[in-house]
Amino acid sequence: MINMVNELRRDYFLDKHVIIAKERSKRPTDFAANTRGVGEGECFFCPGSEDKTPPEIMRKTGQGGWTIRVFPNKYPAVEPKKDKHASQGEGEFIQPAWGHHEIVVETPRHGESICDLGVGGMAEVLRVFVDRITALKQEKDVEYVSLFKNHGKSAGASLSHSHTQIITTPITPPLVEEKTRGQRLYAQD
Repeated sequence: MINMVNELRRDYFLDKHVIIAKERSKRPTDFAANTRGVGEGECFFCPGSEDKTPPEIMRKTGQGGWTIRVFPNKYPAVEPKKDKHASQGEGEFIQPAWGHHEIVVETPRHGESICDLGVGGMAEVLRVFVDRITALKQEKDVEYVSLFKNHGKSAGASLSHSHTQIITTPITPPLVEEKTRGQRLYAQD
């Protein structure tokens, strides 16, 4: 078993993959048992807190400062490749969970949703998504890119400031491959 890095495990009986990311349990949360809101200066994604996140990969600016920021996730599910090794477990394949895990903060305004950005703002966010996916697909060992958004505690979000996550993996999940095959067959009919 690999102890130092996150793991990508495959159960051959169920043909399912899962990422084991031990450090993600240490990420901060805005949704603690108390219901007090996040105070000014407490949100890692708000303007003025840029030093509380990893260095930026991309930034879009407008009047008054940044409008969109992209940076590596401080608590990643997958991590950039360091060295090659994998081991076989009983009934499963275990390998390091190599990849990229990025955060896209779509707006500097804490209470604003991606839906509040208007057509121009939404178009700019979509362009950033396309730019990041295109750049990540050029990286060695990137087979699959997943873009997702959690909104609220029940959806798995740990911070309330509007953001989207991008994760890459060295494999395409079997369910995605199966759905892609089905779509191709449908298109051929």
